[in-house]
Amino acid sequence: MAIVVAQPAPREVGFGRAFGRVTVFASRAGTTVPLAGATVRAYVPGTGTPWPGVLYDDESATAPVAFPVLADASGAVALWADEPGRVELECAYAGYGAQRITLDVELPPVADPDTPYDYLTKDEGDDYYTPLAHATEADAHATSPDAGNVFDWRPNGIYVPAVAGPEGPPGAEGPPGAQGAQGPQGPQGPQGPAGAPSTVPGPQGPAGANGAPGAQGPAGPGVPAGGATSQVLTKTSATDYATAWQTPAGGSVTIPLALQSAATTDNVLYAKIPADTQPRFRMDAGGKLEWGAGGAATPGESLSRFGSGVLQVNADFYPQSNNNFNFGAAAKRWQNGYFTAVDATNYVAVDGASMRFGSTQYPSTGVLRLKNALAITWRNAANSADLPLTVDATNALTFNGLVVVTQAALTALTTRVATLEAQILSHTHQSGTVQNAGGTAIVP
Repeated sequence: MAIVVAQPAPREVGFGRAFGRVTVFASRAGTTVPLAGATVRAYVPGTGTPWPGVLYDDESATAPVAFPVLADASGAVALWADEPGRVELECAYAGYGAQRITLDVELPPVADPDTPYDYLTKDEGDDYYTPLAHATEADAHATSPDAGNVFDWRPNGIYVPAVAGPEGPPGAEGPPGAQGAQGPQGPQGPQGPAGAPSTVPGPQGPAGANGAPGAQGPAGPGVPAGGATSQVLTKTSATDYATAWQTPAGGSVTIPLALQSAATTDNVLYAKIPADTQPRFRMDAGGKLEWGAGGAATPGESLSRFGSGVLQVNADFYPQSNNNFNFGAAAKRWQNGYFTAVDATNYVAVDGASMRFGSTQYPSTGVLRLKNALAITWRNAANSADLPLTVDATNALTFNGLVVVTQAALTALTTRVATLEAQILSHTHQSGTVQNAGGTAIVP
């Protein structure tokens, strides 16, 4: 079975546009059948490039034809153009191989009331002939050596007087034409005499030719009408085409569920309500989780992977209710912690041995280690002032601006007070006169 494409070239006076037509037949067992509904596409000859020019499906059409076009009941496809040209048509039909044919879309002859001109065309190579530009028809003449043979260049072609010349030699024999349609079946002949009974089965005969394509059946049931936003088409029974629009109910997903995309930043999961234009939750292919307020607000809070063994958040982290829940547990303790105190250089570091305040200049020993410029401060009983405990420039410990006395200094002071008391008791004072001025000088 094959497609046979015939190209008639009618050229009649009165058509204003260039014109061409093909007829698509199916050749089957020596019979040709018009292929109504065959699809036809136009290309630049010898290529797969669609035809760039404008083609119409009617002499007076204003809108370009949209390919593919379908052959009519006789298998014909007619095309018009504002300019002549050579186009290659690809004809296809279900069950047959596609076939290409070159079609010359040509301008029709123009009837001249003065001189009967014949329109000249040339079917050679891949060239086609377009109108010739000229200033006036009077300027567009070329005289041949034969007297009286004047060529006129017109806007739509070249014309010569219809003068019969001498008969030329016979041309070469053309290729065989397409096979004609099968003739009607002849009358049945008389029955011949019965043959002798066969003693062995004969060979199986050849398979018969396929019949012509049947008429197209009615349209199938398709998708039922109706339905609302977010509803899905659901089978209502095992009967063919038994479907209905229904609102999805809850269900489950068989795991594993694979969410795959071309890039790690592509979002693969969304969650929102009908009024939202932005998702309230989404996840990208890299595992980043983001939350937002919905509506038109872009999600802003996220939890994502920062590196090997590290997760990061970009928002505050609160318990669900105040003074509730734990950060870790007795058997699930955090190893180290780092918290910003006043500024980026005065953060708090907590590890298994100490709590440090400050990134530098903190003590090398002790459980609570403070940078030398920091203080431990209490609020006074009246809640009216702070009571800081600090180290001054002399490395003395001060409390609320007063130097804190050390144990050694307190012991020395106690000794001096006792000595002073003994010396005072060894002297007598009478009426303002010192009776005994001797002894050791009293130095507090």
